[in-house]
Amino acid sequence: MPDNRHALLLVAVIAAVTAAIRFLPFLLFQKKTPRAVLYLGSVLPNAIMGMLVVYCLRHVSLSGGSHGIPEAAAILVVWLLHRWKHNTLLSILAGTAAYMLLVQFLFRRQKGAPQKANFAARLFAGHRWSGPEPQQRRKNLEKF
Repeated sequence: MPDNRHALLLVAVIAAVTAAIRFLPFLLFQKKTPRAVLYLGSVLPNAIMGMLVVYCLRHVSLSGGSHGIPEAAAILVVWLLHRWKHNTLLSILAGTAAYMLLVQFLFRRQKGAPQKANFAARLFAGHRWSGPEPQQRRKNLEKF
């Protein structure tokens, strides 16, 4: 039974901290919202979206594979649809669908084509680990 009390207390503390964090800005800025907060509220959404785009495109290779065509087409779909309808959810869903359709049907990898290695294999391909050999590491650990 003590485990249940501990779990309930943990959930209660987490809920109280979450509620306090959410209500704190309203308590602090009852009269007037500071200009800095208003500025961050207008700038941060675009900055975050830009960072997400860079993060999503970080492994796109323009020199191999599909040359980034599906990614560029999906970005174009998102941009055009958002300019036309001004609906973020619709734009993101349509861009995701366009990308998946392009990758699955037009830019499918041919049978017999070499498989892409996973990230770790590509990162450490041909890399010899520096440091002592495994036997020497064991001996070093035994000293302690």
